[in-house]
Amino acid sequence: MPVRVAINGCGRIGRLAFRVAFDRPGEFEFVHLNDLASAESTAYLIQFDSVHGTWAGHGVTVEGGCIVVTAGERVARIPYTQAKTPAELDYAGLGKLDQVWECTGAFLTRAALAPYFEKGVRKVVVSAPVKDPNPVLNVVVGVNDHLYKPEVDDIVTAASCTTNCLAPVVKVIQEKLGIVHGCITTIHNLTNTQTLVDAPNTKKTDLRRARSGLVNLAPTSTGSATAIALIFPELKGKLNGLAVRVPLTNSSITDCVFEVKRGTSAEEVNALLKEASATYLRGILGFEERPLVSTDYVNDARSSIVDAACTQVIDGSMVKIYAWYDNEYGYSCRMVDLAAIPLIATLTGMAARAGAAAAAAAAAAATAGGTAGTARSREGLRCRFPGAGDVPASVCGSAVCCTPPPGADEVGDCFAVVDAADRAIYQSPSYEAQHQSLLEEAAPASCAKDDAQAATGGADFGRRADETRSEYLRREYSALKPFVIISLSYLLFTTTDGAVRMIVLLHAYHLGFSAWQTAIMFSFYELAGVVTNLLAGLMGARWGIKTTLLTGAPPRRALGARRAAARAAARAGSPRWARTRAAAAAGLTLQLAGIGMLFGWQDAWAQPSQQAKGVVFVTAAQMLCGVAKDLTKLGGKTVTKLVTPEEQQARRGARPPPFPLPFSAPPRALSPPPPAAPARPRVLHSQSRLFKVVSFITGWKNSMKGVGYFIGAAALTLSYNFALGVLLVLVAAAMPWAVVGLSNQLGRARKENVKLSKLLRQRYNVNVLSAARFFLFGSRDCWFEVPLPFFLRDAAHGLGWQRVAVGAVLAGFIILYGQVQSWTPQLVLQPLRQSPANKYTELLWNGLLTLAPAYLAAVVLGSPVFAGRDVRAMAGVLLSGLVVYCVLFAVNSAVHSYLIVRYAQGDKAAMTVGFYYFANAGGRLAGTLASGALYTYAGGTPAAGLGWCFVASVACSAAATAITAFLRDDVGGLRCGPCLTLVR
Repeated sequence: MPVRVAINGCGRIGRLAFRVAFDRPGEFEFVHLNDLASAESTAYLIQFDSVHGTWAGHGVTVEGGCIVVTAGERVARIPYTQAKTPAELDYAGLGKLDQVWECTGAFLTRAALAPYFEKGVRKVVVSAPVKDPNPVLNVVVGVNDHLYKPEVDDIVTAASCTTNCLAPVVKVIQEKLGIVHGCITTIHNLTNTQTLVDAPNTKKTDLRRARSGLVNLAPTSTGSATAIALIFPELKGKLNGLAVRVPLTNSSITDCVFEVKRGTSAEEVNALLKEASATYLRGILGFEERPLVSTDYVNDARSSIVDAACTQVIDGSMVKIYAWYDNEYGYSCRMVDLAAIPLIATLTGMAARAGAAAAAAAAAAATAGGTAGTARSREGLRCRFPGAGDVPASVCGSAVCCTPPPGADEVGDCFAVVDAADRAIYQSPSYEAQHQSLLEEAAPASCAKDDAQAATGGADFGRRADETRSEYLRREYSALKPFVIISLSYLLFTTTDGAVRMIVLLHAYHLGFSAWQTAIMFSFYELAGVVTNLLAGLMGARWGIKTTLLTGAPPRRALGARRAAARAAARAGSPRWARTRAAAAAGLTLQLAGIGMLFGWQDAWAQPSQQAKGVVFVTAAQMLCGVAKDLTKLGGKTVTKLVTPEEQQARRGARPPPFPLPFSAPPRALSPPPPAAPARPRVLHSQSRLFKVVSFITGWKNSMKGVGYFIGAAALTLSYNFALGVLLVLVAAAMPWAVVGLSNQLGRARKENVKLSKLLRQRYNVNVLSAARFFLFGSRDCWFEVPLPFFLRDAAHGLGWQRVAVGAVLAGFIILYGQVQSWTPQLVLQPLRQSPANKYTELLWNGLLTLAPAYLAAVVLGSPVFAGRDVRAMAGVLLSGLVVYCVLFAVNSAVHSYLIVRYAQGDKAAMTVGFYYFANAGGRLAGTLASGALYTYAGGTPAAGLGWCFVASVACSAAATAITAFLRDDVGGLRCGPCLTLVR
């Protein structure tokens, strides 16, 4: 609901504030106006202004004691009175009155304002500093509005126009350089406290104001320097100043002179002010490099605009800054911004209630449907064997079985399952290999016989009937040993990966680098991943996972006979082999190198003249870490495909189908078995085990990355070098496991599968899923990596949290994301009958994901929650939105990670995963760069920049959803629980 407002005093500020707020109808509703002038005079002066122009698009008239404002189809009738004091005002019949804007300039003590509260007014916003023994908070929006507590402060003032101009400049100089003392002079246009011609001035004791304001420069007092001490208590007694009234109608300029605590230059001062204007003081502080004059700043909504060409530094310590301001319009905008702050608590509560209602509705929808929704029938399913015809499918426990008919033995594991409409709903890998499409309906003329499958007889993938328990456990241990070793190394490495990102991010913010500069620092981290994922897939396929995990150097046993001459030449001193090993150095070793390089980051590079050097240096170090991350991740992802017992069997010849059949109804016989003695049936196994393994390792990887975020932030509170030292220890701890426990052959493909051309020509579904992955992770990194922590740290426009708190938020997000991802199969998809996942599962969850950033964008950009900057309310909105996004993103990521491993061929898994994460890294690169640019340059404030980052996130998520629709993986349909079937 909009705030219901009455204005007392329709002078220069009262009328302009009315104009500004009237055009924010969702925030304010005007219910009363009062001034000593007639209604006709006030209406006329609202409509027409000699300085600020005609109120375009609005008509202002007087009808029956009301001022009527018409704007298009919107018509507002506002009662008007001419009471002299607050005590005479009659608000009876107006209903709830949230605020009175006291703009007369005459009632500036708590006692004078008390009658408002006796009439039921909840809050008074004063357009001038209140002078009272019981101090009233002077709020300069963008500087100290975090101190304003709407539930406590019943009277609040927007200070003065000059204070609003001076405070942002003082904030930057005090925080970045330190102020010893200073003096200001504001060259201020004339006001109604002066006279047109010489005459006694009854309102002011200053005799100079009795002289004509049209022909004189009149020195006078200003309370702005004194008011600054209320905003920056540490500067009490260190600042003072004067004003000079000049014969101009608008736009003033403040001459700020400070002695600072450390040596500086005009270039550095301008760089600090420019950075602030583009980041944490965006929309409040401006920075102008063009040679403009006073009339160019009329109707400028910013509080203060630095004239860069006039900045001077004398002897390295005396700083002179000119700051322009529209003392009427700019101040009116800040007053309205201040008045909007009390909206936040109400709107936050409404949003929370709406979110709870939506969640309840979604839960009801998920369980709706009664007994009407049934599983797809098994009637009419046939098993098709090339050259041997079709046979009815049969039931084996809870699975569908295909028994080869007589004469089909020579086709081995080459078969498909078709429904009554002759649509292929499953094809074995050898059958599928004859087609470019995964779901091609036409059967191939023949398939190559799989001798290994004939040898294994289609054995199941649990404990075999002919083996003892100890033999089964040894076989399982042999299969899972690489998984355990790589997972431990991967998890330790991932902890350091999260920590190093947090250390770089917070240290960059601490040294004063902008969001855009920080995004550039991470650009090569992601860009290196784009290239590395492709090359790592090739390396893993050629030389094995151990190679990419440790050093990237090809093991000698993997060279083969064709390289015997090269090996001999290497022993004889040829540099060719040495070059090969040096060029391939990567993995955990590169992580050590990247972290070690960061020890060289110098604080002096925070100086504006040195910042480019700092960005380049950190970017190079981050590039090494990015290469290391993707080489190591390749092993962690690929091993889940290679070491499951199902895949071990498949690599020996038994090929379990990659697609589950979409049945969950109780098994029943469909047709009698053939009379001939059947061969051992081949069971169409589900992929649930693989899904759980993939989700487990991926989820815990992300959780450990979240732990790394917290470790990095916590260690950084002690010292930067200490934090990096902790990471070196963790990386070193990960290396011995892989050195002694992995086979050089793990992950290697057959020789004919390792060409670069093969790497770039992936299966159709791999290409589609990779494209969707690009936008999925772009959606998250549009706001997560740089804008969110910058906003959380920003004391001026954001939440102003400490490093550990920021680290805890990011860590909590990643840990929650990881845990939800780990348990998605068991806790989310299985209860909804969506496990194992398919295209429709991803479409559903990706569509839901789009709603989360849409909500955050709407709140950040379209509500006063962030415009008014109530820190507690902003934190509540952000954290609740982030939790919802985190859960939905985790489910999406779990489904994605499973699908890519499922679509990959076992002996090409390294290449497929590498190609997939090539797209993943590209999306993160695009999202990170876009986030830095949007946060820094979009919108008028950092909050607006964050809002536009969420808008970009919506666009990316919607694109991922649209691309996912092109997957050829329709098998299984889509269900939401045991009773509701959405897609058959």
